[in-house]
Amino acid sequence: ESWKLALSPQCLVVAPRGGRSGPPAPAQKDRLMRPLSQFCCGCSLGFGAQVIIICHLLWCIFYIANVSANVILRIPAIGFNVNLVTQTFNAAWCLVGLPFIFAALWGVYARLEVHTRLYLYYLVASFILDLGFIFFYLFIQDSCSMLPSTLKQNGSAFACGVTRLIAVTFTVITCLVQLYCVYVIWSFCEDTRAGGAGFGFGDLMASKGQRHRQPPLASYGAMNPGVGASQRIFDGGFHETEFPPRSNW
Repeated sequence: ESWKLALSPQCLVVAPRGGRSGPPAPAQKDRLMRPLSQFCCGCSLGFGAQVIIICHLLWCIFYIANVSANVILRIPAIGFNVNLVTQTFNAAWCLVGLPFIFAALWGVYARLEVHTRLYLYYLVASFILDLGFIFFYLFIQDSCSMLPSTLKQNGSAFACGVTRLIAVTFTVITCLVQLYCVYVIWSFCEDTRAGGAGFGFGDLMASKGQRHRQPPLASYGAMNPGVGASQRIFDGGFHETEFPPRSNW
């Protein structure tokens, strides 16, 4: 039976003459958000995830130590004038996040999606809480009310405008950095799910030269002795027909 080419706007299919070519399969819709392939335009996602998790761990340890000094030891430190309920809640939230952070470190090292994705949920919740605090201090509680008394008496309008500008700029930069961190961790989770759990190909590359390889044709063959360490086929009156030879395995 003769054949003809049936052209369509999206694909090229082969259909028999007189037959009917079906409609092309619908193209898979692009995902709403594609995962990253690199961190900071050159580093691997694993390295980026480790940097983010370690920085988050150091931040939590610093905040716990700072609140402990303010509340328990009564030693004035950063944020000593902040409300006691706010300090206690922040320290408790950091304590809750320590298991997620340590699990994420192991998840990045061993490429375990579940451990890293649990940390992703905690990171998203932390970002939402930070947005709530920022919204409260910028819009509900005016930042100009925290100006020193000297600035309120002399040039209060200019100082208030500069303070608001600095606060908005700092807020935008902080939100962008936190969103990028969330995006990197999510991309690593997607990469781990696509590539499979476990150490993967890296451990094979690390141990590629450790296995002792036998020389080729070490036990039998048709070639003369001395070429590839081979032996004659009928040398000794017995020819090994099993492969690999039992003497080497």
